[in-house]
Amino acid sequence: MFNALVKKQFMELATLFNIGKRRSKSGSTGGAVLVLILYVFLGVSIASSIFFFALTLSEELLGKGADWKYFVLLDVFALFLGSFVTMFSADLTLFRAKDNEMLLSMPIPPGYILLARMLPLYIISLIFTGSVLVPEVLVYRMEVGLGLGGVVLNVVLILSLALLSLGLASVLGWLISLINSRFKGNSMVKVLASLLFLGVYFFFYFQMSKFTTALVSQSTGIADWIGKFIPPLYYLGEAHTGDPLGIVIGFATIFAIFGLIYFGLSRTFRGVVINASENTSRKTKVRAGSLRTETVSKSLLKKEIKRFLSSSSYMMNCGMGSVFMVAAAIIAIIKKDALISLLSDAKNVYPGLSNFAPGLLAIVIFLLVSTCYYTMPSISLEGKTIWILQSMPLDPMQVFMSKIKMEYILCAPGILILTTVVAIITGMSVLSWAAVIVSTLCYTTFTAFFGLWINMKRPNLDWTNEAYPIKQGLNPLICLFGEWLLTIILAVLFVLVGLFVPSEVYLLLVGLVLLAVSYAIYRWLKTRGRAIFAYLE
Repeated sequence: MFNALVKKQFMELATLFNIGKRRSKSGSTGGAVLVLILYVFLGVSIASSIFFFALTLSEELLGKGADWKYFVLLDVFALFLGSFVTMFSADLTLFRAKDNEMLLSMPIPPGYILLARMLPLYIISLIFTGSVLVPEVLVYRMEVGLGLGGVVLNVVLILSLALLSLGLASVLGWLISLINSRFKGNSMVKVLASLLFLGVYFFFYFQMSKFTTALVSQSTGIADWIGKFIPPLYYLGEAHTGDPLGIVIGFATIFAIFGLIYFGLSRTFRGVVINASENTSRKTKVRAGSLRTETVSKSLLKKEIKRFLSSSSYMMNCGMGSVFMVAAAIIAIIKKDALISLLSDAKNVYPGLSNFAPGLLAIVIFLLVSTCYYTMPSISLEGKTIWILQSMPLDPMQVFMSKIKMEYILCAPGILILTTVVAIITGMSVLSWAAVIVSTLCYTTFTAFFGLWINMKRPNLDWTNEAYPIKQGLNPLICLFGEWLLTIILAVLFVLVGLFVPSEVYLLLVGLVLLAVSYAIYRWLKTRGRAIFAYLE
């Protein structure tokens, strides 16, 4: 039974790339390889930064008879990073999977379900903890030396610490699930909490250089404090150096903590899942006279709005660009002197560019609009209930256009606010303001049609958690990075063409080209798209 559950979990991972379903083997393999390369690139990027930090830390701590301090500090950072990155996936994968109730209704021990769901998360935890621990061991081998036995020991420690990180992430995911259940489906509260969390994250991110300097200068004192008040971490640090007692206590600590966490979560798993499902299925009271008829287009649009507002994951991953545009407008008001100075410096660097501000503003808005990829998962999120739309007497184009309109509702207010604020601050002409508005709305049109086209070409209706089609797999990567690449190309062309063509003319030409591409996708949706939609299942 457990083997079947494990196979099911990894088959769900395969559906992220549409492997084995309406896809050629080469195309599916290519998508999986691309995602793997991107994850490896992310891990290598983190590891390269950690490598230089570990080198700096080694100068302070290694070779002074207290090598354990070096390992303790980096181990703690690895556990923090792995737990932080994995905890939201743990909440979604462990406690809010769509098929949890079905599996719990079967004669399957809850512990089996929990452990099977943990295995894919372990891979994520291993990638991010390993991006810290591998450079840690590599620097130690370079500076102090490490034999074959020591290398094998540290490899096992890396695998074990990833397991401990997974356990800590699972506890954090459990807490997030309990907090979510208290809100009784109030997605806006969850989004506000997530925005607060992101604010704290960005604060620490921008202060990272100061924290790193303080950590290096106070590394000995911090490590001594950890060793004094958290003795198991001291022995874990000694385990890296090959100390026998440290090895025994270090491994015993790791497996004891993970075992206790797994035992506790397996005992409460059923209750947490039931609470989560009860709070996401709210009853609607219908009163006499409360029902009224509406047009098909208006009903479909209201359905899209309700779908968006009912999902904190959808709002956080596909609507943050709108929030960032409003935030950028507020920052522009607060830092208006710095903005004017920036534009003056840009004109000095590129004196030949005519009216630099409109083009620069449009490029910034293009980047922000790219993060509002509402339409990209919109078809996949219909899931197994897509048959309801298919069985209704309506044109699939009405379904498509309701999703396009929703992206306009998300982006247009932020575009208007940010453009107007910057235009007033910089003294932009009405023509320049209008050119920015038109070009950015044309870009929004393109992103809406492009995202819908991607989803129609690569639908995923077999998800067990809505996070899969929203932010995992190949589709989000194609949509987000493809649009960012397009924006970079448009920025480079602006710098080159702006020497000869006014910004307003360039932006209007860009808008025309984007509208032409959008119309081509629109024609595809009216022909091939209709046929594909009718047979989705």
